[in-house]
Amino acid sequence: MKDKDEKLNFNLPVKGNMKDPKFNYSQILWQTVGNLMLKVALSPVKFLAGALGMNAEKMEKINLNPLQTSFTAEQYSQLNDLAGMIKKKPEMVLELTQIANLHDVIDDYALYKTKYSYLYSMPDTYKNTAYTFEEVQTIADTDRDFVEYVDSMLSANGKSIPNIAVKEKSQLLYVPDSLENELIKNLENRNVFLKNYMKTSLDIQEKNLNIKTAAKDSLKIFKSNAHYKINLSMPGTEN
Repeated sequence: MKDKDEKLNFNLPVKGNMKDPKFNYSQILWQTVGNLMLKVALSPVKFLAGALGMNAEKMEKINLNPLQTSFTAEQYSQLNDLAGMIKKKPEMVLELTQIANLHDVIDDYALYKTKYSYLYSMPDTYKNTAYTFEEVQTIADTDRDFVEYVDSMLSANGKSIPNIAVKEKSQLLYVPDSLENELIKNLENRNVFLKNYMKTSLDIQEKNLNIKTAAKDSLKIFKSNAHYKINLSMPGTEN
């Protein structure tokens, strides 16, 4: 609860005649402390960010696209702020839990893999090229050459060409369980990269980091936008 100067500093909402012999600070003091403790319990990251003079609203989560292959400038900015917070409070553990809607992401991943394969199939492609998420996203779902490529892949696999959207056609090219396993592995790879970045580039010790993906059951029922949920805890109390 200390601020950036290692001081406890908060206002007491005092009303009344302080010269009255019956006036008592204790009730006001404990009510104020209780309110502060409630704020800490509900959102320790936001409370601490505010105490350290940071933007508390940016400390609840790091929004992301589950298929992105690198972090954006805004995401790196948030990570840098979190690192600054931990350096000022080295007794805390930073928890980053990656979560997404697994069903929706698998559908998107099938389309992404197909677009990646399409780019890689082009005659002038350098075969050691690793396309970025942004490059793959430049291929429109309605691109005529891409649609023809998907149809040709279906034919090559002995499958009929249904009159459905290209995203749905892409799903027919893969085994669902295989897509799910690949996707979860990609999420874990992002966690590994993130931990290494925090340790090597931002000088955060491993004991101050707990980076993980939510349990598969949670991924299957999650309904909101993908993100890293941010939390702070004391050592030994991590979820």
